[in-house]
Amino acid sequence: MAYCAFDHPDVLNFITAKDTIPVSQLNISVAITDIHAGCKGKQDYDLITKDKEGCKSLNAREVFDLIVNHAWKNGEPGMCL
Repeated sequence: MAYCAFDHPDVLNFITAKDTIPVSQLNISVAITDIHAGCKGKQDYDLITKDKEGCKSLNAREVFDLIVNHAWKNGEPGMCL
């Protein structure tokens, strides 16, 4: 199992990874926190680099919709707290 944090700079690439990389033995999930779970509507949140600095922002609803659409399409990614 592999997971990527919701605020990681590569989260969008992670969510869509199985579109281009045929890996059937790997379960992927996006890890969220209570803060991310509370993002509603059109609220943006910052992506955090390894030195704990924000690098850009994403729209929480758009990221959630991408996760849901890919989960419907191929069963992944999952979500974990």
